[in-house]
Amino acid sequence: MNKQFLVTLLFFAVCISHGQQMDPLATEDHQEQQHWVDSIYNSLSLEEKIGQLYMVRAFTDKGETHLDQVRELVTDYHVGGVIFSTGGPYRQAAFNNEIQELSRVKMLMAMDAEWGLSMRLDSTFAFPYNMVLGAVKDNSLIEQVGKHIGEHTRRLGMHINFAPDVDINTNPNNPIIGNRSFGENRDNVTEKALAFMHGMQGAG
Repeated sequence: MNKQFLVTLLFFAVCISHGQQMDPLATEDHQEQQHWVDSIYNSLSLEEKIGQLYMVRAFTDKGETHLDQVRELVTDYHVGGVIFSTGGPYRQAAFNNEIQELSRVKMLMAMDAEWGLSMRLDSTFAFPYNMVLGAVKDNSLIEQVGKHIGEHTRRLGMHINFAPDVDINTNPNNPIIGNRSFGENRDNVTEKALAFMHGMQGAG
């Protein structure tokens, strides 16, 4: 082997190694991941560690005063995450990117998108409510719904979708659950919820 080839090979080996160190959570090396998490955690002040325990709500349709308050919570109180509520997809994506840049530690982003982004955001696609899905016999179809919803939320930069609703719809006096439940049978609710969850996880 000539010297030029060896230098090139060494360069790529260093780059690959450096890339793995820069993003250990993209690897399956659990010790490396734990080392990275610990190194970040140990670099935080007590105030920053406390801030990491909080996830605050953000609405992208409530104007700049509200968004300024969220920005302040990110920069001054070091919150660990944001759960997005009502707004629009473009506004949310832009604001998500903005506050991630403001945060010293990248935040967990989440939303409630039980039947898709349209549960919270205008001009987005709506999937059937869980009560409709609960009547579907083929659970692979439920998994496909979960995967598509997972793809949509991930595209917006979300890490967590607080879905599906796994309440068993046994109380007719509860007006909040209703269509959000897969039904009144616990086994069917469990099967559908697992299929939905596997679908979302399949989208990353």
